[in-house]
Amino acid sequence: ENYLSKNWRRNLKRSQKSLNNFSYREIDLLLEFDNVYKIIIENSILKRYKYPYSKNFLKNIIIKSTNKLFAYGSYNKNNELVAIRAFYKIGDKAIDFIAASLPEALKTYVTYKIAFLLIMKAKYLGLNNYDLGGVDFDLNKGVYNFKKGLGGKLISNGKINIAISVKNYFPSLIAKFFIRV
Repeated sequence: ENYLSKNWRRNLKRSQKSLNNFSYREIDLLLEFDNVYKIIIENSILKRYKYPYSKNFLKNIIIKSTNKLFAYGSYNKNNELVAIRAFYKIGDKAIDFIAASLPEALKTYVTYKIAFLLIMKAKYLGLNNYDLGGVDFDLNKGVYNFKKGLGGKLISNGKINIAISVKNYFPSLIAKFFIRV
């Protein structure tokens, strides 16, 4: 908490007020997959970007990585998932994997609470680094400020390319072509 920016700490406190209307808990991505995917797609529409993974592709990643994925969700009074954040554990590092929320969650700062819970989970697991992924200051200042406010170190400014194993999904010749492109 000492590393959080003043603004981030204030927004985390604001999220505490949401406890009357929202609950937070660790979730099983596979059990709640349909709800998770729905929020991801709705979030991509809200933020005007095309989510790159099909439902089946993402589900296969989750199935093959069950013991390496950790997620927290926020639920409204009707017990509907309204925000999700997850990380992928690799060695001693947590890599941000999913971050999506609906407008009702954004208004009440629940994303701050979820991010904080997930970082505390990574700490509990003994992980040394939490990689929040790329950030494009010019195109998304809000995400930049959110990530910067966590007190980490900006390694690279701009878009990030994430490499994933595609050998289970494509023949190696096609995979090599896509990697070169």
